[in-house]
Amino acid sequence: MKIENNHDNVEYKLKHLEKLVDEVCENYGHVDESEHASMLLALDRDMIQVAHNMEVVRQLLYKELSDPFKIDYERWRIIIGEKVVCLEKLLKETHLEDESAILKTPDDIVGDEDKRYKDVKYTRTYDTEVSSRVRISLIRSRVNIYKDIINGLCAISDTLSGINNDKELLLKTPKIRSKHFKDLYKNFLASEEWKDAQRVVKREIAHYVAAHANKKEGYQLMLDTYKDLHGNDIETELYRAYWENYDMSDFIVRYRDEITPKEVYGLFVYMLTCQMLTIKVHSFDVLEKPDTEYNKLFINQGAQELIETMIPLFAKHVYFEKSYQYSALYLAIQDMGLMPPGGSNAPQFVKFVNKHFKAGIQSNDTITKRTGPLFSRSFGKIKRGDYHGTTIDDMQFNAIRNEYHCCLSIINKIMKIDLPEEGFAEDIWKEHRDTPSFVDYDNLERLFLLRDILQGKHTEI
Repeated sequence: MKIENNHDNVEYKLKHLEKLVDEVCENYGHVDESEHASMLLALDRDMIQVAHNMEVVRQLLYKELSDPFKIDYERWRIIIGEKVVCLEKLLKETHLEDESAILKTPDDIVGDEDKRYKDVKYTRTYDTEVSSRVRISLIRSRVNIYKDIINGLCAISDTLSGINNDKELLLKTPKIRSKHFKDLYKNFLASEEWKDAQRVVKREIAHYVAAHANKKEGYQLMLDTYKDLHGNDIETELYRAYWENYDMSDFIVRYRDEITPKEVYGLFVYMLTCQMLTIKVHSFDVLEKPDTEYNKLFINQGAQELIETMIPLFAKHVYFEKSYQYSALYLAIQDMGLMPPGGSNAPQFVKFVNKHFKAGIQSNDTITKRTGPLFSRSFGKIKRGDYHGTTIDDMQFNAIRNEYHCCLSIINKIMKIDLPEEGFAEDIWKEHRDTPSFVDYDNLERLFLLRDILQGKHTEI
């Protein structure tokens, strides 16, 4: 028999188990005791398989969130419970546990069976003595086999009940289901399935946009087609929930009777495609040069917007006691790759901090006296006491190091640059103790979008 899908496979095993229990219950008294004992053994082995399979199902459902099996778990819990009752009743009726009952010994039972069929004439191809020993052993173990089966069926029932309980737990525990959703997403990003889908998506985007003279408009129109949802199937509902900022892990668990892993993977492709297009559409403006007021201070409008959005955080968490300490912010912007090379931008920076911090800096020298002695070396990559290639000393280093570290940490909270890998000094690898949490950042989603564009994510499409 060919099993077509996950549902059919699990359903088949449960139905087979049900059938074996029925055969054991219905045939008692109508077949030889050794045959009945053999039926019990077959049932026991099948029960073990099903118990294992259902535990695997439960674990998968808990982590996958969606349901590839689509089994009526409650119905099967009730059925299994009925089979437990049937077997318990049969065990009682057999009197196998009744010490006062007069029962034949296993040896006598097998001996009587062998005598009953001694006149049957055909060629035996195996050792009948072995057969007798096996049957005696099975009959001797009937009580324990019964009990094992009943215990196993109870375990299956508990697992089936646990599946429904797990669903309720996931719905009540955002942290757990969110973790599982993120794990699924992360695994999908690393999968060959996404690599293949990404190649297809990029070809489709390139083909679509090629027909538009205004490329920004072309990308926007394609994004609009993805947002234009008119279907009434579960796939469309998934996509609609994504755009409505619904908790996707909650949505998947809540409707997992309808959602399959395939549809979850389709959701990931949809999300990633929309993200690619969104990033690309915004990149046209973000990557524009700043106006002449700050064209030497920021590499593009995105870098300017990123830093300007963080102004309240710098003002609140960085202690700029002295005017020269604003040079720490200058150096952090520079070391984060947000400032164009070439220098000669101290006037623009002074104007910037005076405008946003009301710093009242009177002279460009306030900044250049701190940045000039570095001779273009990255301040963040200088180790305390190792100042070769510069003219600074311990006093000048310490004067702005703490403020620099805090500024750098605030920016890198968003940029997520691997500081050790990029060669930054060890004393600033760890996030500064005064770095605010994400909840303190205004317009966090926009900041991440700017980050992605600044780091070239998907801008190649």
